[in-house]
Amino acid sequence: MCDERDHVKYTVEGLIGLLLSEGSKQKWGHYKVYDLEFPSEEELKHIKGIIIPGSKHSAYDSTIPWLEPLKTLIRKIY
Repeated sequence: MCDERDHVKYTVEGLIGLLLSEGSKQKWGHYKVYDLEFPSEEELKHIKGIIIPGSKHSAYDSTIPWLEPLKTLIRKIY
């Protein structure tokens, strides 16, 4: 059984990163929200799009430390 970080490392970063970067001249990056890593205000000015994959966690689970900062980011960029 893998935890969320293994899932992100092997599935999200790996598969999506491969699909988006193969043959692309665009620069793609990723942020590890589960480690409270988010784009800065300056980075947000230059980001053209954001992909937020799903998670095994509930959007209503108040025990997840990265959930509220992620919701705040989504409200800000929306």
